[in-house]
Amino acid sequence: AAVAASPVSFLTAALMAGALCFHSVLEGAAQGAQPGVADAAHIFVAVAAHKGLAAYALGAAVVDAGADGGPRFWGTVGAFAAATPLGIACGALLADLATGDAAAGVSALAAGTFVYVAAMEVIPRELGRGGHGRDGSGGGVAAKLGALCVGFGLMTLLAVWA
Repeated sequence: AAVAASPVSFLTAALMAGALCFHSVLEGAAQGAQPGVADAAHIFVAVAAHKGLAAYALGAAVVDAGADGGPRFWGTVGAFAAATPLGIACGALLADLATGDAAAGVSALAAGTFVYVAAMEVIPRELGRGGHGRDGSGGGVAAKLGALCVGFGLMTLLAVWA
């Protein structure tokens, strides 16, 4: 019998929100620092490919922490929603002020934060659950590992294309 995952504390959800907001500011800065529209469009595709999934993971963590619908929920979600536009403005300012390739530096930082959040927060939590649902019922770890590999493969193809 599978055991249901324990609820997430709001502190854990807030730390995840902080990491995702930091990542969102950096990915926005990477987009804002691009020298041309075509380059910014490539970054936009990469951001759009995972922004919804990051929002879902954050929303699920905040709801699991019992902050659904209240001021803590909307404050957390609002900060996450504002982070990328703030980063775009910062990146555009940085590109105007900096010498060298500012876009490459902030792109590397954004990628690193995304890998960190996925590897330390999202993937272990999901693989720790026995199945697909909250109650642990469903497919199991093998199906989740398969989906994880497919996701990594699709992101690799996207990186080759971009």
